[in-house]
Amino acid sequence: MRFLKFDKLIKLFVIFIFSSITFSTFASGLKGVKEIQIIIEDLDHVVKQCGITEALLDSSIRLILSNSRLRISNKPTSSSLVARAVALEISNFCTVHIKLEFYRFSPDLLDTGIFWNTAGLFLWNKNDIQNKISSDLERYTKEFIAEWLKANSN
Repeated sequence: MRFLKFDKLIKLFVIFIFSSITFSTFASGLKGVKEIQIIIEDLDHVVKQCGITEALLDSSIRLILSNSRLRISNKPTSSSLVARAVALEISNFCTVHIKLEFYRFSPDLLDTGIFWNTAGLFLWNKNDIQNKISSDLERYTKEFIAEWLKANSN
């Protein structure tokens, strides 16, 4: 029975791995951004059972942003980097989908929307998944900073 559950999890992983990894940028929305707020969306109990916490996600993003020219704001701003996580736990393995998106809002609504996003799906041993998620979220944040630098290189 345990083998069947793991087998189903592997099939699910293979089917969705290619469709879940995305990356897109609309550079116009990154231009002129000088400060950003980090938002970690509420994590459900399954994500937390896999050892993924708000603090883990926040610190992975904050570490990279703090070494960039982009200022981090602790209060609401018109620009936000939002992290989301959902998970499925089977036996000693977790499948976790992580998504990182850059939102920008403007009062006139002309510059409002999602201007950058990336995501990944991970199947990992429950005891080791935190390191994998942290390193990949750091990599995603570096990709965001690279796009932000391109858009703001005057």
